[in-house]
Amino acid sequence: MSAGSSESQSPELAIRIVPPVASDGLWIPPASAAPPAPPPVPPLLPEPVVLGPPQAASATAATAPSASAVGATPEVVGGNELELEKIAALQPDVILGVYSFIDRATYERLSGIAPTVAPPSETVAATWQEQTRITGRALGLTERAEQVVADTEARFAEARAANPEFAGKTLAAGFVVGGETYALGTDDLRTQLFSDLGFTLPATSTTLSRELLGELDKDVLVVLGESRAAAEADQQLAALRVVRDGRVAYLGDFSTPFAGALGFGSPLSLPYALDIAVPALRSAVGGTPASI
Repeated sequence: MSAGSSESQSPELAIRIVPPVASDGLWIPPASAAPPAPPPVPPLLPEPVVLGPPQAASATAATAPSASAVGATPEVVGGNELELEKIAALQPDVILGVYSFIDRATYERLSGIAPTVAPPSETVAATWQEQTRITGRALGLTERAEQVVADTEARFAEARAANPEFAGKTLAAGFVVGGETYALGTDDLRTQLFSDLGFTLPATSTTLSRELLGELDKDVLVVLGESRAAAEADQQLAALRVVRDGRVAYLGDFSTPFAGALGFGSPLSLPYALDIAVPALRSAVGGTPASI
């Protein structure tokens, strides 16, 4: 959020938890609520990231936003498990689980450190728009949050207007990780970039056996999680009509900046992801395979 906002300044944001597959808000799970179910598909960026206060000096470039984005170089704390002692040592003013699965036990432990924003739903992930508005409410910057949402939505509107052929096309998002292939649905926030461009995707993510790879045979196929060379070496995948016709966009493995931009799915990363994905999608819709 911009420090130049006309709204009153709220306490400095010391910690931000950013795993890539769920969402958060101001809703606090009731005491009887069961922890949210784990995501059906492994995240593109599997480790939670906790950003420390501005005075922290170290960061991991592969996972942390740029210093210009957060106002200072943060400390990265975390991994597959949150390191609560390290979080407490950072003395945060507020903890935002803006894009995370926080169960009640973790919420209560984090709340003992600082006021904590918990997920708004146990089962349904919040869109990036909802996440931004929730963050704005938590920080007392609602007007700034609305402007960020409007600016980012305008970027998508421009892309749709420039590519009307995207509208209504069915798109399969094939996600490959650990030898498993998944067809991502709109229940996975990584697909919101594609649906916001006008493509149609299934509602539910599914795991595909080798016999079911035909489920990826849509108007357009996007391959995520592995390189183009690896995907093209898969004879069953190559046999799909969508691949034979060249209507495929190979959007790279986990090492690419695009993977990070898509995984975080925020107003900071989505404009970059659009710049990368739109040309490849345009090419694929036109029958020319593309890669990033």
